[in-house]
Amino acid sequence: MNKKSDYQRVSTHEQLFSASGVIAAANKIVADRFGLTPENASTNPAFMTPDRLAEQTQGKCELFLLVVSGVAVGTIGIEAAPDNPDLWYIERLAVLPEEQGNGYGVALMNFAHAAIRDRGAHFSSVAIINENTELKAWYSKLGYEETGKRVFEHLPFTVCFMKKGLS
Repeated sequence: MNKKSDYQRVSTHEQLFSASGVIAAANKIVADRFGLTPENASTNPAFMTPDRLAEQTQGKCELFLLVVSGVAVGTIGIEAAPDNPDLWYIERLAVLPEEQGNGYGVALMNFAHAAIRDRGAHFSSVAIINENTELKAWYSKLGYEETGKRVFEHLPFTVCFMKKGLS
């Protein structure tokens, strides 16, 4: 990341619109790869709208935009686990397809890890499509370990849960 970058907490309608666009664009590739549609996976981030994002994040998830040279290129959200003050969830990690491979995903994860540590927690968790082996390997390189899998009736894939200790 050699360009001027800035992390912005999503708080305006314009930022929400930008964030939902980044999330939808980044996840469309995954939806296409795994055959996800609004009919079989309506909650998938590939079908994100500003209204849905506002509903999902209001009051619980802190959502951030990564803005590089004035352009929103990525998003990440963090949310406290309701039953464990030492654990936070990382959600809505997304990087525009044309910006993937530039280190923005790692930068967003490092930002989220620092934010979680700043809130006094020591662990972060992610949930991904279990069959997305490339993404699972990417998280493993960042120090995440698989903690379990679960099938949800409303989803056409298995969800893999991964966790990392933050020192």
